[in-house]
Amino acid sequence: MKRLLVTLCLLVLTVPSWAADKAKEPILIGEISEAKFWNVMAINQRRGFELALEDINGKGGALGRPLKMISRDGGDGSPEQVLRDVEELVSRQGVQLLTGTGPDNVSLAVSSYAKQHGIFYLKSINGTNKQIWEEGHDLAFRFDVPNYMFGGALAETAAKLPAKRWAFVAPDYEFGHSLVTEFQKALKQRRPDVEFVATQYHPTLKIDAGAVVSALKHANPDAIFVANFGNDAAQFIRQGKARGLFKNRPVVSVLLGQPEGGLDPLGKEAPVGWITIGYPLDEIEAPAHKEFLAKYRAKYNAEPGWFSFTGYNSIISLVKAIEKAGSTEPHAVAAAMKGMTFDSLIGPLTYRAADNQSNLGLWVGKIGLKDNKPALVDWTYKSGDKFYPGDSYVKTVRPQQK
Repeated sequence: MKRLLVTLCLLVLTVPSWAADKAKEPILIGEISEAKFWNVMAINQRRGFELALEDINGKGGALGRPLKMISRDGGDGSPEQVLRDVEELVSRQGVQLLTGTGPDNVSLAVSSYAKQHGIFYLKSINGTNKQIWEEGHDLAFRFDVPNYMFGGALAETAAKLPAKRWAFVAPDYEFGHSLVTEFQKALKQRRPDVEFVATQYHPTLKIDAGAVVSALKHANPDAIFVANFGNDAAQFIRQGKARGLFKNRPVVSVLLGQPEGGLDPLGKEAPVGWITIGYPLDEIEAPAHKEFLAKYRAKYNAEPGWFSFTGYNSIISLVKAIEKAGSTEPHAVAAAMKGMTFDSLIGPLTYRAADNQSNLGLWVGKIGLKDNKPALVDWTYKSGDKFYPGDSYVKTVRPQQK
């Protein structure tokens, strides 16, 4: 009996200690940034994640626990190799909260895995509507804008041009096809008289720029919509300038006003005058964004890109959902994030309850020069609330959850 009482006393003393240690264990977040596929963008996204976690942990973490990010590079960036890393994060590392990824085909595969295995998944960057609509589900969210928003915001500006005959060039995967489709639909709604005379899809990061330019020039469009980025965009611009494709033709570009997607890699070759979206980081007046800029520059001795901005905001929103849920259980976090408003770097933003998409907007302007460097100029911030469809439309394209 005496030995039993001693044992019980030891258990009573041990349980609180064990519980305290358990409460201090870090909250794990798994992230994928396909470094081999989109190196600079992946680096910037990861830096945004890191800086957000540093700020949050400096204030005590979430639920009284620190946050820890476990990162993987996704092999060659294919869905198969990314899912291999996701499986390792979930099965071996015990991750229940996922973020990151870039290309749409990969993101859709990760989202499907999350649905099947009951894992929370937040994509930080833009992409196909399928993620939030046709293949959307309760555990999948996105912070950055969908292609629906790209199409509507750019079409609003493009519709004011006198151009009637339009040609298109885009990478041949989900992102490119979705962008072209959304822009065409939005432009046709505003200008029923427009015609679509040529569309050139090319292998991602493997454009035959000469052939693409020749085909577009032969179609003789009044204006051109460009959805490629990085080295593909650089080659297309060089060939287009050399062959006079852009002479007296307005061009609308999706990504070339972003630091990573266009301005930085293009440098002096950046096509001044093209209509595009971007990130006017030094002209955003929100105090939180100014503080973010200062911290980022001090920590990395570099300028943040668009994906730094979206990465940081994603983590801030995820932590808000964890705290609101009072738990890290995936379904609880998802329920807390649905319809949730949080303080982003540019002010309050909300994850729409209808489709788990944030109502982030876009800065739309033109490529110009500031201090002899390419920059987004003459820009206007277009709120997502103006362009995203209502709940009734979402119900027609998004599977209803049971």
